[in-house]
Amino acid sequence: MNLYHFNATDSAATYGIGTYLKELTHALEAPGINIHIVHLHSIRHEFEIVKTDQVDHWYIPEVFNQNTFSGSIQ
Repeated sequence: MNLYHFNATDSAATYGIGTYLKELTHALEAPGINIHIVHLHSIRHEFEIVKTDQVDHWYIPEVFNQNTFSGSIQ
């Protein structure tokens, strides 16, 4: 089973979200469960997947399109 958790904050430490993700991930670790944390609006410049222990962290950077919109596109 694949479990995807979406984190839409810029920093995982904001308002205890980092602690929440760590505790939730630890509680759900079990054989047959693949945990993926998708970090939206990441400060990284390119899409990146980082595997830590048994969790995949997907970092999706903010998308800017200066041709048709001003600012970020969500």
